Amino acid sequence: MIEITFTESAGGGLKMAHALLHNQQSSSQTTLPTEIPPSFQAYVGENVFCFSLMLSVGKISEELFFSQRQDILQQLYHDLPKDLPSGTQMAKDCIEQTKQQMTMLKKRLQEKETIRIWYSQTPDDICGFYWFCHLLQQWQFSNTVYLLKLPDWEYHDGDHVNVNHLWSEVAPEAFFSYLPLQQVAPPSLIQYYAQCWHTLQEENGSLRAIINNNLLTVPLTFYDFLIIKTFAKFHKPVVEAFVIGKLLSKEAVGIHDAFLHARIQFLLQKKLLKCIEKAEDKPYYDKLLLSDYLM
Repeated sequence: MIEITFTESAGGGLKMAHALLHNQQSSSQTTLPTEIPPSFQAYVGENVFCFSLMLSVGKISEELFFSQRQDILQQLYHDLPKDLPSGTQMAKDCIEQTKQQMTMLKKRLQEKETIRIWYSQTPDDICGFYWFCHLLQQWQFSNTVYLLKLPDWEYHDGDHVNVNHLWSEVAPEAFFSYLPLQQVAPPSLIQYYAQCWHTLQEENGSLRAIINNNLLTVPLTFYDFLIIKTFAKFHKPVVEAFVIGKLLSKEAVGIHDAFLHARIQFLLQKKLLKCIEKAEDKPYYDKLLLSDYLM
C-alpha cells in the first residue's frame, strides 16, 4: 500500500503510526515509539510519500510549475531561524525530494500497487489532492485508489464531540482507526478532481482558499482582515507568534504560518500594523512586538 500525504506533519504522524503498528506486530509493544526504529525507516520511507508543496499559495501554471514552487517556497522560508538551513536551500531540497518521490512513485504504480490518499478540508490538502489526481490522470495509471478524508467531527466518550481540522492533530496511535472510512475512488472521480486542478491552473492565482466547502482562487489579501481583527482583539501590543498561533487555531486553520508571517510583513509596510519594538536577539516570529495600527 502506497500512502500519500500533503503536509510534513501529517506525513510524520502517519510514519509514526506505521512504526507503532510495526512494534505491536513484532514485539507486542503497545507504547508509542519516540522515534522510528532504524530497521523500519526504509519501509516507511518507501511507502509513506509526503508532497508538502504548500500548493494553496503561489502561481501553479503547468509550464513553470516546479520553478514557481521553488520561488514561492524560498519566499516563505526566507525568515527562518539562523540555526536552520537557508530558505533557498530548504526550497531547493523540497523540490528535489518531490521529484525523487514522483520518480519512485511512478515505478511503484507500474507494479500495480494500491494507493491510499490521506487528506482533510484544508487549502493545502485539497490543493495537494487535486494536484495528485492530475498526476494520476497525466500518467494514465489505473491503480486502485482509496480516499481517506478526515471527518469534520466525531463522537468520543458518549456525547463528547471532537471537531477535526488537520491530520496533524490526530495522535499516531489513532490514525488507523479511521481506515473504515476509506472509499475506493472510481476513475471518473479522479478525472473530475484532476479537472478541478486544471481549472485552478488556468486561473493561476496567487492564493487559494476554502469558501463554503469549495476550493476557490482568492486575492492575496484574503486573510489580511483576519490578521488585523485578531491584533485588535488584544487591545495591547502583542508578540507576532502569539497572534499567528491564535489565527491557526481559530480563523485560518490549515494556513501555513510562514504565509501569515509574510502577510504581517506586508501589513507593516502598508502601515496597517505597527511595530512597537524589535527584539533582534529573539528567533523568528518572537522578534516583533506588534499592535493594531488604529488603536
